[in-house]
Amino acid sequence: MNVRVTPTFAPAPPWTDGQQVTGPDGTLYTFSASLNALSIVDNTAGIDKNANSFLVKNLPTPVAGGDAANKNYVDSKIPTGGGIGEAPTDGGTYARRNSTWIKTYDGGAY
Repeated sequence: MNVRVTPTFAPAPPWTDGQQVTGPDGTLYTFSASLNALSIVDNTAGIDKNANSFLVKNLPTPVAGGDAANKNYVDSKIPTGGGIGEAPTDGGTYARRNSTWIKTYDGGAY
């Protein structure tokens, strides 16, 4: 019995013209609507060494869970504002509880 296995691409079709698609083995493709086909994207990423460190250049936008991402991409995904505010600065010991700071017992007189 022959079993045909269909490879899984991310994201799943249908695709738009020029969309990048990752194959099951991690190969990056670009979809062409006029050809109704996927073309392999040349690996333009590389590693250079300058006087200070190694540099990764031309890193493509990540599309799969195991893809590498550059700092600008990661920074763009971090929410701005909000966060946890500073605890009171009155010399007490504080902990977070229900989204607020509460003073804790510090071992001294109670």
